[in-house]
Amino acid sequence: MPRGVARLVVDAEDGTVLDDHGPHNEADVMAKTMQVVIENGTDVRAVPDRACHPTTPEIVDGLIREAKRQL
Repeated sequence: MPRGVARLVVDAEDGTVLDDHGPHNEADVMAKTMQVVIENGTDVRAVPDRACHPTTPEIVDGLIREAKRQL
């Protein structure tokens, strides 16, 4: 089970995403998305409620499972 903390800092008046804090195992996977959201001054309500799959860790997991299967 992943461990850590993920926090989103949002302006209480206009909903602008100001920052994110991600001291957790998947922080690198979230970094580019959060960079685009923050740099564009995106309102948190405008961010789609969906995730792209497979994520990078899911791809790596699949590669490792396949390599194990072939061994």
